[in-house]
Amino acid sequence: MKKGELRKFLLKKKSTPKQKLNWIAQAAYGLAYLHSSNFIHRDIAARNCLLTDHNVLKLADFGLTREGDIYHMATTRKLPIKWIPPEVILNNTFSFKSDVWSFGILAWEIMSNGAIPYQGLPNVKVKEMILKGEMNKFPPESNAEVQNLVLMKCWLKDPGSRCSMKEAAKVMHRVSGLPMPPASTCRSRESLYSNYSQCSPAKSKSKSTQLKARNKSKVSKITASKTSRLHQNRKSSLSKIQKKTVVKAKKQNTVMKAKK
Repeated sequence: MKKGELRKFLLKKKSTPKQKLNWIAQAAYGLAYLHSSNFIHRDIAARNCLLTDHNVLKLADFGLTREGDIYHMATTRKLPIKWIPPEVILNNTFSFKSDVWSFGILAWEIMSNGAIPYQGLPNVKVKEMILKGEMNKFPPESNAEVQNLVLMKCWLKDPGSRCSMKEAAKVMHRVSGLPMPPASTCRSRESLYSNYSQCSPAKSKSKSTQLKARNKSKVSKITASKTSRLHQNRKSSLSKIQKKTVVKAKKQNTVMKAKK
């Protein structure tokens, strides 16, 4: 990606309100598509979004992505506390709705020009604040409808009360005016995901399938070649045996005639 990481771009260059709305909308469209494909991203943040040379936001870093609508993390590992919802803090349970919460944090990051949520606070304090419902405040100039979407539909303590990403995408479509790409076409997949093939779970799966097919084809060709050589060797051996038999028979006939 020519413009690289979204957060770094936000920190370096001043973006217009319209551009910010477009980025939030593009993130919503991408995440809605990811959920419709039955994947949880689990690490939505400005640092994990990339910008093309045409200022199009693409989701990236699918390292924590899991297939299914819910995922319980059994092992205790470091988590990005400032981007995760209460249920993940309490019981390590991820779902589509935990992505919705993180999308709200991403929207706040974009509106705050790449600022880190809960800047300067230790994770212990941040955990307490999240569990109490004490969230980041949007900058005064932030779009009112985006604030309403995040505060009233994304940052709700009960996961079941949060909106879906499909609903969030519809809101952002209305607010930004940015067309929603049809999820049924291959080109829309390109527009929703990062064009790094290793990032997209759908593409990785496709590449893996293609690789298996290629390997299978190679094995078939090698097997066919070996079989062909084996048949040729057998024919050659049979031909030699037949020649020896004919020569032996001729010799026997010659000996018998001589005796007579």
